[in-house]
Amino acid sequence: MYEEVEHGKTTSQTLYFGLPLNKRRQLYRAYQELVCYRPWTDSLKESFLPEDVIQKLRTMDPEDDRRYSLLKLEAFQRVYKELWLASKVAPEGSQWHRDNHVFICIFIFHLYFILVSILYSCVLSYCICILCVLRVRFLE
Repeated sequence: MYEEVEHGKTTSQTLYFGLPLNKRRQLYRAYQELVCYRPWTDSLKESFLPEDVIQKLRTMDPEDDRRYSLLKLEAFQRVYKELWLASKVAPEGSQWHRDNHVFICIFIFHLYFILVSILYSCVLSYCICILCVLRVRFLE
């Protein structure tokens, strides 16, 4: 699980793209799941973040006007974590579950396709070897 950056304590990094890739992905996934699977109105900030956090972002965040902002995505991560602990992120039967089911089916089909391709190439190679052995014996 993502651990928030404590500026000046855990890192001197204050920009989103300065984080390691795995931390950026965790932050962005929480943001995407809120945007895609939770209802919101005109503004994402106003829909999910309390007013004091919005004011703090406006005054303290050097990346506030950008889509990828470390402080903003950490604020969305906190909201996501609260909703997740309250079991409100992906209730049973939600679009999140349907999307995951589709992705898992695609993944399994992809693995099946790879397995069939490997087996086909093995069988084909085996047949070619048998034909070569028979040809050598026939020529002798």
